[in-house]
Amino acid sequence: MKRCILIPVLFFGSLAAQAPELKPDTLIATIDGQKLTYGDLSSYLDALGPEKKAQALANPRQLLNEYALQKRLVEIANQDKLDQMSPYKEALDLARRQILFEAELNYKSLHLLVTGADQKKFYDANHARYTEVKLQVIYLAFTSDEVAKENPKKYRSEAMARALAEKIRSEAKKPEDWVRLVKQYSEDETSKANNGLFGIVKMSDTVPSADVKKIIFALKAGEISEPVLQQNGFYLFRAESVGLRPYESAKDEIYTELKDVGLRAWVTETQKKIDLKIENQQFLATPPAPKVQ
Repeated sequence: MKRCILIPVLFFGSLAAQAPELKPDTLIATIDGQKLTYGDLSSYLDALGPEKKAQALANPRQLLNEYALQKRLVEIANQDKLDQMSPYKEALDLARRQILFEAELNYKSLHLLVTGADQKKFYDANHARYTEVKLQVIYLAFTSDEVAKENPKKYRSEAMARALAEKIRSEAKKPEDWVRLVKQYSEDETSKANNGLFGIVKMSDTVPSADVKKIIFALKAGEISEPVLQQNGFYLFRAESVGLRPYESAKDEIYTELKDVGLRAWVTETQKKIDLKIENQQFLATPPAPKVQ
């Protein structure tokens, strides 16, 4: 059974608090006569990654005990030549490959050049992506619950909701008409309290859905959509204003996207250069059976 000793990284918080006084060559401890400096320990903690590093903030003695124990057990494992035995040898090889695989991707990403000119060019060529709509809504719910018919004042079928939505749309000639109709009919309490204002919708938003965004971004300022059917109701969308998201607010997002695009292109080109020949087509057709232990 594989057992993993979790080394709490609690010491790092204490180290961080003392950082101005501790230089990399500051001696922290000796382990079997070998010096452990602040720089050594900091490098070790950095290698654990941000999540594990962030878990630890207050037990320096336990960290040193665990660090020393891990160091001793690794030495014993090397003496026992466990790194040359299965399954440890294969696990070490796999871990090394995975670390180098991810390291090369990170290295390549860091060194991909994306200039301010590249970002601005992308922004200017994709204005449609950075259009944003200040959106207002009216929501009308309906139900298919037969029991609800017993209360005609509250019951509304899908057909009734659609007819009401179309009626409201025909009456909303001016902005002040819209506000009145929101107050009178809308059942989305959050937007109703703000004269129907839903907020600013950007093309990059995950909500609403792509189909709904397609309807929203087809609207001109002041225009109201046809009734939009959703699971339990109809929406009327009104574009209060339509404008272009400022470049300054989008440039960091563009930088990240161009980095990702460049990295994917480099990976694709690298893969094309690999001379991979499938020598056994049966392997592709029939997944290998799991090995019985």
